[in-house]
Amino acid sequence: MGLLATDRVVFTTLNDSGTPSETTVTPTAVDVAAGTLTVAVPGNATTGRVRLERDRTGLLLQVVPTLTDVAMTSTSSYGGSNLQLSGSGYAEGVSAVLLGGQRLEDLSRSFGLDVFSTATRINLTVPDGAATGPIRVSTVGGTSAAFGITLSGLVGTAGSGTPANAGQPSANPGQTITLQGAGLDTGMDVVFQTVDAAGNVGDLIVRPSAVNAAGTEVQVRVPYEAITGNVRVVGSAAAVALQVLPMVTDVQVESVAADGSSAQVLMTGFGFVEGQNSEYRFGSRTVLDAGKTSGPDVFSRFDSALGVTVANGQVRVTVPLTDGVFGAIVVKTAGGASAS
Repeated sequence: MGLLATDRVVFTTLNDSGTPSETTVTPTAVDVAAGTLTVAVPGNATTGRVRLERDRTGLLLQVVPTLTDVAMTSTSSYGGSNLQLSGSGYAEGVSAVLLGGQRLEDLSRSFGLDVFSTATRINLTVPDGAATGPIRVSTVGGTSAAFGITLSGLVGTAGSGTPANAGQPSANPGQTITLQGAGLDTGMDVVFQTVDAAGNVGDLIVRPSAVNAAGTEVQVRVPYEAITGNVRVVGSAAAVALQVLPMVTDVQVESVAADGSSAQVLMTGFGFVEGQNSEYRFGSRTVLDAGKTSGPDVFSRFDSALGVTVANGQVRVTVPLTDGVFGAIVVKTAGGASAS
């Protein structure tokens, strides 16, 4: 059938509720002699029939989704929080999001992934333990390219203390470190491993404070509750190791046993870890915290100078008053030993 200058094109579309329909589009150019026309695919087009307005048959067009941005909608944890994807070609009820090797299906129009903003965005809840990348979107039309962000390295040296491994990056809680990669910006989501006062390990989203012009380096502050572990970036499959060293800022003797056998000591600082074989060294004597419910007790405190609550900023230790206990006071965790 020869083309006409007045021809228009009909695309199959899908609205944000998952209801199919059709949209008619006027071509940007029609070459009657060559038998070609140029037309922009509508933003809400979905895989299905595309035809001339005067043609009732048409052809199958596969609409492949794109992925242009990923963002956590809150700076809380990664697992269990909302992740928003931006791009095009999303389809309510028939899309899937791939987080690493895990595939999250949109089970129905009213449950699972939420497509909105004229098929350009998806909201989903990140499963606990999910990979941070690569992230892709899949529909019946195909699968998008992975989101283009890369994490390749970390630069940091603790300003205080001695790291467990001198050859690996280290930092103190609250210290600024440098992440290296490609496609980095201040809106990206950096995932740190954290611990609370009860010794429960989790994670926390932090946003960078600065980025270089090339997008290859960002500056980000280590959370006060961060612990030694992998640092990740949402969108990248890579993980880089960071040693987090504790800091001791104050030590107070709260009480002494009536028989003089022990003293109760309150230590203030950053980076204390409940359990996990943390060591509290007093001179030549070491008090071991072997479990969450025994030994030294870590708890939170409000730091008036910083204006924040430090989840693991104080620890109460019962110290045997034996020979050798009067000396340098050092705290050791998996990341290394504090300055005395």
